[in-house]
Amino acid sequence: MNKKSIVLLALAMLTACEKTPENKAQSLIKQDLKATLQSEGYEPGAFGKLDSSFIMPNKDALETNNKDLKYYTEKVEECTAHLREFLQNKISREQADYYEKLLPLLKDSAKQCIARHNELLQDATPLFSGYQMQHVYNSSNTPHQVVYYFDSSLTTILKHKELNGNQL
Repeated sequence: MNKKSIVLLALAMLTACEKTPENKAQSLIKQDLKATLQSEGYEPGAFGKLDSSFIMPNKDALETNNKDLKYYTEKVEECTAHLREFLQNKISREQADYYEKLLPLLKDSAKQCIARHNELLQDATPLFSGYQMQHVYNSSNTPHQVVYYFDSSLTTILKHKELNGNQL
């Protein structure tokens, strides 16, 4: 064999020995579960595909704005209902005047929330945060389905969450 063939063979063997990203993630999950479930036993099941994970940088602002919008929308409906009561002679003129002055303020606040929502959506470019993988396993004869979140270099589990909503 010539030197080029030997070098190519050595490179091929080194490349074949490297772990794929999927294998790295599966290995981290197995290590974590074996350490965590020592006494309960760990029976591995299926692994999902490794997928990119993203975060929404302004998620909290969007949620807060949506709560505000819901609040103002409900208050507009209440005001409108009170003004209908006036037409049915169920409330006084003074009460109706109050609701009549309040209604445009509430509508304006709701419109501002809608405008803010649109601004936030335009700035809502998701940011790459690493990877995620689902894993199904049994421990103590109980099935579990968990999503694992990894850093971008696949060296650390950032968090994991049972799909029933419990964060581990």
